[in-house]
Amino acid sequence: MDETDETTERGGTANRTDRERTEREASPAGHTSRRRVMAGSGAALATAALGGVPTAAAQSGDTRQVLVVGCQGTGTITLADAKTYEHIEDFDSSPGEDSPPLTDPIKKIAKPIIDSVAGRANVCEHVNVSPDGETLYVSRANLGDTVAIDMATREIEWRTEMLGFRSDHAKLTPDGDYLYQADILADKVWQIDTDTGEKVDCFEAEDWPHGTHVHEDRIINGSLGSILLPDEIDGNHRLTFADRDTLEVTKTIEFDEGVRPFAFADDDETVYVQISYLHGFHEVDVSAGEIQRTKDLPVNENVPESKEDYPLQSAHHGIEVSPDEQYVCAAGTTGNYVAVVDRETFETVGITDVGKYPYWVSNAPDGEHAFVSVKNEAKISVIEYETAEEVATIPTGDFPMVTQVADVPEAALGTGEDVTDPDDGLFGGLFD
Repeated sequence: MDETDETTERGGTANRTDRERTEREASPAGHTSRRRVMAGSGAALATAALGGVPTAAAQSGDTRQVLVVGCQGTGTITLADAKTYEHIEDFDSSPGEDSPPLTDPIKKIAKPIIDSVAGRANVCEHVNVSPDGETLYVSRANLGDTVAIDMATREIEWRTEMLGFRSDHAKLTPDGDYLYQADILADKVWQIDTDTGEKVDCFEAEDWPHGTHVHEDRIINGSLGSILLPDEIDGNHRLTFADRDTLEVTKTIEFDEGVRPFAFADDDETVYVQISYLHGFHEVDVSAGEIQRTKDLPVNENVPESKEDYPLQSAHHGIEVSPDEQYVCAAGTTGNYVAVVDRETFETVGITDVGKYPYWVSNAPDGEHAFVSVKNEAKISVIEYETAEEVATIPTGDFPMVTQVADVPEAALGTGEDVTDPDDGLFGGLFD
């Protein structure tokens, strides 16, 4: 693995103003974001238009911690109570659309090709929820766009197309002002204004930018390399670090294979990285740009004999560090298990079989459990860190993927048409 410090030019369409940067730097930790200010103004206007009667969402200040799950197969969103694990509802990520909104004739041709390469018609790669819980951002994968959905009305507020034909993983800034969206086939990570959906800036991340993290002073992206080319010529596999204010690339860390999910410890200087074909993960020192330790996890009877049969080259896909930083939870995708590892000793705490293809890991709000998406079982497995045992499951739509816990207004829950049968979704039935 090689590590490089570098500075490159941005390729964005319009840079943020110095004023915006100064405001973010000068604001206290609890500052109000631009989105909240504008949303508040919009709520006031809506109230006035209704003769001074506030909407239901405005009347209720109650929120609930909700697990939001994006389901790739059906294009649906599953909502569940993040504390009780009770299923709340499922709804479409393409509300009001009778067919995929592929206005570009080239993209109409490209989509079935991308579906074939990906092995499925993925239409929901990533979900993010605004800090106020009122807006859902969905990266709609093979549709090649990202949309903002009003959580109360379930209507699309804006839609932004990627230059490439696929919208990959994305991450929202803590203040909710910007969404950093990987445009995987264009080798770019876009900075999207969440008020308007405008692509205001970007940085280059080669090759095939995939997962993205947003930290206080930097944006980090992991690239896959092209999965269409032989390993010897598939391009760069790296973590790319970009300055959050300037979007200049300041550092890259190279790997032998494609970078899959990665999770940082709180010090931001230790990162746990899964890479293509590896049954386990690396512990990487960010400052040194070096692998410190590698945790090898079991290759059991469930793992395909040929690596060509791994799902999109992923031996393992899904990793998180517990809030107390004592454990690492890793999805052993091809082995159909979840492993919990002690961070200090690197000893395995336990391994639990959860069914076919666990694929994403995120922390529960209690800090004691992890949510693991199990793609081919249409469920979320709730794993206890201390014992590594599955303590509950939550039903979802087909192929659950990215999850996020968010404080959502009670008034926004159950407001749309519930898709109780996943096959009722816009893209349902694609996997029959």
